[in-house]
Amino acid sequence: MDTERNMLDASTNNEQDGESTPLLNDQKKNEPTNASKIYIIAAFVMAINFGAAVISKSFDQAVIALFCGKYYQANGRSPEPILGTVDQHDCTIPGVLTPAAEFSSMLVVLSTIPSIITILVAGHLSDIFGRKPVTLIWLLGLFIDVTMPFVVLHWNLNEYWLAVSKVVFGITGGEAAGVSLMVAAIADLTGSKDRARFLAVIQGFGMLAVMVGSLLGGWLVKYTSSFEPTFFLGVLCNTFAGVTYILFVPETRKPVRPSETTEVSALSVSKLLRVLRPLPHKIMLAAVLSTAMRSSFFFVLPFYAAQEFGWKTWENTLYFVEMCLLAAVANLLVLPNVEGWARQMWGSEQPHNPEREVAPLLEDGSRIDDELVVEDNPQRQQENVWRNAAIALNQVRIYACVELVHIILFAISNKAWIVYTILPIDAVASLGHVHARAIILDLVPRESYGIVNSIFNAVAIIGVTGLIKASSAIYSATSERLPNAVFIAFAGVSSFALMLVFLARVTRRA
Repeated sequence: MDTERNMLDASTNNEQDGESTPLLNDQKKNEPTNASKIYIIAAFVMAINFGAAVISKSFDQAVIALFCGKYYQANGRSPEPILGTVDQHDCTIPGVLTPAAEFSSMLVVLSTIPSIITILVAGHLSDIFGRKPVTLIWLLGLFIDVTMPFVVLHWNLNEYWLAVSKVVFGITGGEAAGVSLMVAAIADLTGSKDRARFLAVIQGFGMLAVMVGSLLGGWLVKYTSSFEPTFFLGVLCNTFAGVTYILFVPETRKPVRPSETTEVSALSVSKLLRVLRPLPHKIMLAAVLSTAMRSSFFFVLPFYAAQEFGWKTWENTLYFVEMCLLAAVANLLVLPNVEGWARQMWGSEQPHNPEREVAPLLEDGSRIDDELVVEDNPQRQQENVWRNAAIALNQVRIYACVELVHIILFAISNKAWIVYTILPIDAVASLGHVHARAIILDLVPRESYGIVNSIFNAVAIIGVTGLIKASSAIYSATSERLPNAVFIAFAGVSSFALMLVFLARVTRRA
């Protein structure tokens, strides 16, 4: 056994209670990465993230302003509150922030609960009929969701119409369905070695768009003293993104041939178990916990920062903009360099010499591809997949440690400048999610990318929903006496996730 193999074995087999993971990658095809299509998808992701970001951070502050108006109206000091008013009263008191947090958490739940079922169906259908038709349905739900805040403001409707739009968005898949479909599309176009890097490229470009969108949205609110222009701009941006997707984004998975549809579409429990059994469950659970913790962190942050630091829309936007910029830098620059260092430390792929052959004709006389790329040594291909997954696991462990450091530092921070200073740590910590997804995709066959992604995101939705409700309850109960108690709880969640990734291992099985 060579030196590189020994180093990998030492790093992945030293945990006694780990899990054994066979490799189920397709051995017949080793398709090269299609970079041009990936960058087209990246452009779409930037457009959709920009439109969502224009609205999202301003929306949090709009909810606070709404309940601020309600609070002072109840005390006879404010006119009828509407969602679009930037209230001039002190909105940092618990009497405002607590009901605002509860209302926001209700909107999250209304969106995520129906999406748990939808996302499973969406992933499976995208494996059969292609990614694009399912994504178009998701885009319709997104359009309704981003349009409703503007409609509520412009026609002065009851704020509970926002709940209606969240339910509709959840039925069409919610936020997680979009993530799942985009990840599956990137997985369709990448090989094992390049997958994490291109997932990071998509995430990095997306964060740049979120940064610019958040900055523009916050600026509009600050200089117009109204949320309505921001929400209208968000509608225009999302409309543009939808048209862009229809016209320019390519299909990445060809629909299943009619002769195979019945067999593939039969989604039985036994079939799901066969796909899920070999996956690294400890890594998946750790990724779910980390995702839930990070989502809950950013849910609580506007309310906590308003109380502790007096942040309003602009200050909250600046924090989010810095976070997005650093996350983009981490994805586009830090991850590739750490990946290169990891491959030098723990070894890289063995070289292979693919041969090309013409694809067989289909029943209608067409071909699936112009040519197939056939691996000359399937055993070597399996070895490379295992090696890539093991290297990725070691990087997940590093990033999990960094994530725990950040949340502990945030929990004990009592100054706004400290919160800004530790943001680079959080940006680096976010890279663990990229490698966790890459490991999961490495260990399943290509025809199951959609359903596996959907299952992962459905479980993540449950975790996010539960932790957001729990964090909202903790914050409401402790905001007056110990407002950072919720972040101490997040540190506990992060610690458990860290323990799981160190217990996990990726091993070969004959």
